[in-house]
Amino acid sequence: MNPDCQLCGASSFSRIVRVTSANFSSNIQKYEILQCANCGLSTMHPFPTYSDIEELYIKERVFSVQRPNPYQGALSFRFLEPLYQKYGTDLRFIAGQCSNLVPRGKKVLDIGCSIGRLLNAFRLVDPAMELSDLTGIDIDPSAEHNAIPYLKDRIIIGDFLQHEFGHKFDVVTMRFVIEHLLDFKAYLAKAIHILNPEGILFISSPDIGSAQARLLHDRWKLINDPAQKIGHLRWFNRKSIEFLARKYGLRMERCINRGEMIYHLPVPIQNVLRKVLGTEPESGRFIKHYTPRIINATLFDGVLAQTLSYGDGIYAFMRKPADN
Repeated sequence: MNPDCQLCGASSFSRIVRVTSANFSSNIQKYEILQCANCGLSTMHPFPTYSDIEELYIKERVFSVQRPNPYQGALSFRFLEPLYQKYGTDLRFIAGQCSNLVPRGKKVLDIGCSIGRLLNAFRLVDPAMELSDLTGIDIDPSAEHNAIPYLKDRIIIGDFLQHEFGHKFDVVTMRFVIEHLLDFKAYLAKAIHILNPEGILFISSPDIGSAQARLLHDRWKLINDPAQKIGHLRWFNRKSIEFLARKYGLRMERCINRGEMIYHLPVPIQNVLRKVLGTEPESGRFIKHYTPRIINATLFDGVLAQTLSYGDGIYAFMRKPADN
C-alpha cells in the first residue's frame, strides 16, 4: 500500500518509471517512481530508510569526495576552465540571482553546503560580503575537512533540524538538496522559520518533467546513475514546485530551468550530432573531446539555458512575505 503524498497528502498515484538495476544502497536494488496525481510530486517506492541515507552520506561519504579533473593536462584547460566555472556551472548564477533579489546586507545559509562552493560564489558575485555573513551546514563529516580553505570555519557539521543558529538569514539556499531528504517538510518549515521577512528561499532540484527525463526514463542519470550513487528519492516538476510555494505561503519570484540543450532538439538531430561529435567514453556526455564539450557546456548548457529556461534542473527563487 502506498503512503500519502508528502507534499499534498493525496493518495492517488501513477507509476511513471521503473528502475530494475538501482545504484542506490545495499538494501534498495530496484524501485519504481510514483507521481502524485494532484500536485505532481514524484517519489521512489519503496521509500528508503535512515539507514540507507546514512550509508550514502556518513559511511561512504559519496558527496564530499574530491575527484580530480581528468582534463587538467589539456592545452585549453587553463583558459576554458575558468570560463566554465564562471558561466557554465550554476553557482554564480544562483548567487547572482539571490544577490539581485536581496541586494544589501544579506546573511546567507547554505543547507547541504558540501565543501562550500556556493558560499564561495556569493563572495565572488559580491566581494563586499563579510565572511561572517556566510554559513553552511552539512551532515557529511568530510565537508569541513575538504572545504575551500577560507570557508572551513564557516561550515557546520551537523543535522540542520537539530542545530540552533541563534539568528535569522536573508537568503537560505537548498541547491539540489530537497531530492535527498527523507522528510523535506520539516526542513522547509525550519528554513522558512529562520528566514527573515522579505528573504529568499532558493531551491533547485532535478525536473522529472524535463525533455531529458521524458526521453531517457530510467536511463536519466538524475534518476539512476550506474557509475555513481546519487541518492535521489523524489523529483519535482513545475507543477509541484509551484504547489510547494503556494502551500508554504511563499511568493515565486523566478522559476527557470537550466541544463543540456541537446535534449531539446528533435531526436533525429540529436542522433546526427552524437554521431558527428561523439560522446565522452566514461560518462557518456555529449561531445567526445574536451575543448568543444566545455565550450558547449559553457555557452549552450549554461548561459543560453538560463536565459531561455531549458534543461533538466529546476531553479526556484521564492520570497517570504513580510507578514509570513
